[in-house]
Amino acid sequence: MKLAITERKEEVLLGREKITTDIAFEGAVPSRKNITDELAKKAQVDPQLIVLSKVTSSFGEGKAGAIAYAYQSKDKLEKVEEKRKFTRTGYNQVKKEEAKPEAAK
Repeated sequence: MKLAITERKEEVLLGREKITTDIAFEGAVPSRKNITDELAKKAQVDPQLIVLSKVTSSFGEGKAGAIAYAYQSKDKLEKVEEKRKFTRTGYNQVKKEEAKPEAAK
């Protein structure tokens, strides 16, 4: 997989940067986690602060485009994004509380 950043735009009010990329690949479209990891390396950002918003591919071409947001802090990420979006990649998983056994009646 080859990833090239085509555009970076600072969104100051939301505390993030919009990153548009082009992706070249062979076979199946890379997973969200693979794209996030590669993007984190190229943009020099912590992968836990990246939310991959959209991945679009063209059938049979081996090319895709992606839009991602790189946040300045985890607090800003949690305030702006929906929880399901930032847990999709496997990062930022919310720990489930263990079920407590109910008392016998």
